[in-house]
Amino acid sequence: MRIKLLKALGLSAAALSTSAAIGWYQRGAYLPEYEILDPKDAVYNINHSLNLQKSIRALEAMADLSPNTVEGCLAGLDRVGWAGLAYHKSRLFDHYHTNVEHPEKEEGQTFTSLMQKIELDKNWRKALRWFFLNVCAEDDLICHDNQEPERTARSKRKRIHRVLQVLFYLTEFDDCKPMIDQKVPQMLHMLFEEYREDEHAELVILMLKILANIAGYNKECATHVFDSEWMKTLGEMILNPKMKVEPLLARKVLKNGCYQLGAAHYKLPTDIYEFYCSDEEPKMDIIFVHGFRGSVFRTWRQKDLSTERPTQFWPMDWLPTDIQTPVRILAIDYATKFLRFGKVYDRIQDRSHAFQKSLQSVGVGDRPILFICHSMGGLLVKQMLLDNPQLMKNTVGILFMATPHRGSPVVAYIHHLLRPTEDIRLLRLDSEYNRDLHEKFVEKSKDIPLITTIIENKLTPIFGTHKVIVPANSAFFGRGAVYHVSEHHHNVCKPANRESLTYCVIMNMIKDAIQNYT
Repeated sequence: MRIKLLKALGLSAAALSTSAAIGWYQRGAYLPEYEILDPKDAVYNINHSLNLQKSIRALEAMADLSPNTVEGCLAGLDRVGWAGLAYHKSRLFDHYHTNVEHPEKEEGQTFTSLMQKIELDKNWRKALRWFFLNVCAEDDLICHDNQEPERTARSKRKRIHRVLQVLFYLTEFDDCKPMIDQKVPQMLHMLFEEYREDEHAELVILMLKILANIAGYNKECATHVFDSEWMKTLGEMILNPKMKVEPLLARKVLKNGCYQLGAAHYKLPTDIYEFYCSDEEPKMDIIFVHGFRGSVFRTWRQKDLSTERPTQFWPMDWLPTDIQTPVRILAIDYATKFLRFGKVYDRIQDRSHAFQKSLQSVGVGDRPILFICHSMGGLLVKQMLLDNPQLMKNTVGILFMATPHRGSPVVAYIHHLLRPTEDIRLLRLDSEYNRDLHEKFVEKSKDIPLITTIIENKLTPIFGTHKVIVPANSAFFGRGAVYHVSEHHHNVCKPANRESLTYCVIMNMIKDAIQNYT
């Protein structure tokens, strides 16, 4: 019995005592629901992204009973395997190690010294000249005496942000290979370590967006990122985050790298984030779209309560455990502005085209879709569905949360400002485009079975006063269920807990869509 068991485990007698082996077998480390009889099989599956979550849970169960044996098997994990453990927040990632030697940091090397050596295009050179313009040397005491430390720090952050914006633009449209050769990931890592605090979230988000683009560029770039010091950091960002934005961003970098290494079916474009995807083929895509002045990182947060520690992203933290059916949960992210300064910002038609392309690249449109929209996000979804009959055909439901189908009276205050953006024009009460958009969508969307409206019931603090941003007569779609939520405009999408009306409406809608339309 002992010999057969050890042989089945692929272990030598020296590696496992008789009592340990029999105990392992009798205590059910190889649980039937995992369908895995060997830790080496689990490692193989993890390296090849096969039944990934089930294989990780099986390996963790085995590790609980024989830590030393499983730890030895972890040596067989490759870079994709370690990425899988990190992505799914496995405690086994604590054993992360790599045989790749990282170059030692040169004495006196800083991110600014690395940045000075990077040679890209003319836009990068202009950004560098602006960054180093009138920057005080550390030993220039006179320069420091003439500036307040706080002001100097703010100026430095502003300069860093400008440089990162240029880098991000380059990763969107240019070859990322030169950035690997010129140690851009290493520079980003040094910068990340210095600014890894919530008050610098804007900088960190930009750094990780750049890294996600580099990792998703090609196999060589993905390999470089995964073999660098970033791999351990990305795992730590998911298992023990120091900032609220870290897990979502880290997973995006890992996802894009795994795609280039052949371990994922798609990579995530800049404007798409993945809150969750089941191991099994999803039966439905749930897509979150934020509104004006919102973002993936602000809109879909739990409402902050002084008596509780808020979760970062409730769609990512709550929905996967509350939905028993395999689904995928995505979010669209985009920037909006009040004013234009020499630049024409995206019109709703431009965004519609860009979002359709991004959603198609991740396979949206092949299965039923449920959209969950806040504010202007609902207008964007209506435009997308009118522009794309295939998306319209596969849409089984839309939740409009405080969506201004007929405009917002508050926009009148903003519209008097100099050069309002197209977004502001769209949201005016007298916007002909918004009115036509709604009329056309009401006519074309009759086959969408589930349409639900949530209306804000509290005044929102804005411009030194309190206003209803989207009144009921503008928020009501025209058909479907209607719920009045006792929250202001910015909080109707932020449930305090699972018992909040907003979350209950969303869960009921998801269950209805899955039960009747998948």
